[in-house]
Amino acid sequence: MHVVILTTFELDEYVFEGLRAGAAGFLVKDTDAAELIRAVRVVAGGAALLAPTVTRRLIAEFASRIRHARTLPGAGELTPREREVVVLIALGCPMRRSPGRSTSARRRPRPTRPGP
Repeated sequence: MHVVILTTFELDEYVFEGLRAGAAGFLVKDTDAAELIRAVRVVAGGAALLAPTVTRRLIAEFASRIRHARTLPGAGELTPREREVVVLIALGCPMRRSPGRSTSARRRPRPTRPGP
């Protein structure tokens, strides 16, 4: 089910809680009818749509969280190699290498199959 929240309150708590609960749209009641219809169609199609004022505040909140990145408990106890692996995982790199092998190591050529 796709949900568009339509409200008179643009409180950040309502926006964030609605999005956390799975809403794909958040509009205020002063949205004109054509925009509301478009929002319902956009969300029904699987995309998301937020009121411009909500989008601006959401971006500001996200940006402030990036600037004030939290440190993870125990992160200081990791070895340099463990930190490297965590970064690679966070970047989405496949972990097909053996644990002791450097990430900058060259790949070994694959053995070729003998012909028929």
